[in-house]
Amino acid sequence: MNTKASAIWILAYDIAHEHEQRYLDWFHSEHIPEKLARPGYTWAAHFRGASTSGHPSANGFVAMFGGESTRAFLNPSPAQLKTRQDARTREMMGLRVGSRAMIVCEEWSEGSGPGGVPLDQSPAIDLVTLDVDSLDERLSAWCVQEAVPTALASDSALSATKCTNVMGRPRHALVLQRAVGTEPIAALDTQGELGGIVTSELKLTFASGKRIWPLN
Repeated sequence: MNTKASAIWILAYDIAHEHEQRYLDWFHSEHIPEKLARPGYTWAAHFRGASTSGHPSANGFVAMFGGESTRAFLNPSPAQLKTRQDARTREMMGLRVGSRAMIVCEEWSEGSGPGGVPLDQSPAIDLVTLDVDSLDERLSAWCVQEAVPTALASDSALSATKCTNVMGRPRHALVLQRAVGTEPIAALDTQGELGGIVTSELKLTFASGKRIWPLN
């Protein structure tokens, strides 16, 4: 399967341990196939890691859907889809804690092999979202010149993809792909080109996980 996409719908959230198996059974056997049956959707991947909220009785998840373009995810849009959910979907969606969503355009990728590693084949990922008011050019240059080269210098790194959010804030995302069984990649050096704005203005979130779907 050619999983190269020009757009990705990214969701990050926690699921309490007590609800996890029921949720995963639904997400993998019902929700993902339903999404992939829609025009323009090209692939899906699901990753599990530590809780992004730090809750001891929950795991964190990152779900990704690839699309031919952002058009695939905006007709209907996420808000419109929400009004059409059946009772079971609403119930399962209600199990998510601290859910965050982005529809992003892929700007560029760098890594091992031609075109890097397809996201639905990445053994593990680190998702970093970044936002800094009115300094997008400096932030983007820092990603190119410092953040991604630093990430790819790690022995566990496979590839990195820089994305821009079309749904507002945060504006930027880095998807770092790495080998399974390795620690999250440290890509955010607080020095260098961004200088003092890193601590004073930069807003970032982080999620990490091992691929649990597709299984191979």
